[in-house]
This record gives sequence, C-alpha cells and structure tokens, in this order.
Amino acid sequence: MLAVNIAMGGGGGGPRRAGPPRTPPLGDTMLRTMMIGSGGAVETALAQGAAVITPPPMGVGLLEFHQLDLIVETGRMAARQLLEETGGSFPGTGWG
Repeated sequence: MLAVNIAMGGGGGGPRRAGPPRTPPLGDTMLRTMMIGSGGAVETALAQGAAVITPPPMGVGLLEFHQLDLIVETGRMAARQLLEETGGSFPGTGWG
C-alpha cells in the first residue's frame, strides 16, 4: 500500500519563499480546518503497513491549481526519495 500525505501541506524540508510569510487565502484556511479531523490518517496508513510519501509544500497553497506542474514535480521528487530510501521495496504492496 502506498499513501501520499498532502492533508496539511505536506512535510517540511522544501525550499521556502523569500520575504515575509504570506497570509493564506480564506479558501485555504477553510479547507485546512476541515482536514484537521484526518490528522491521524498518516499514522493509520503506517500502522497498516503503507509506505507514506510526504511531498514538501514548496509554498503552494491548497487552491493554487495554476501551479499543478510544480506540485506534480514535488510529488515525483518525494516518490524518488522514497524509492532510494527503501531500495524500491514497499512492504504490503507486492512491489520489490
């Protein structure tokens, strides 16, 4: 099983925007508030033997669909990192 953690903007570690922190738009804030209840989803996935990919947020908000190419590329980078860390073997997936 493979899961992708994007619920709260992914993990840290990615490049950050220069300048002061931006205030998220109201839509972002509302979506994040609704997703708080799924906070245990990563722990549940890990407990069930899933490999979890957590792409860095790269400063992209939840509703910034115009940055789809950047979002897809960060997901690919996170997947490549997981492949390197695990040697391509994911328990419970039948892969590797």
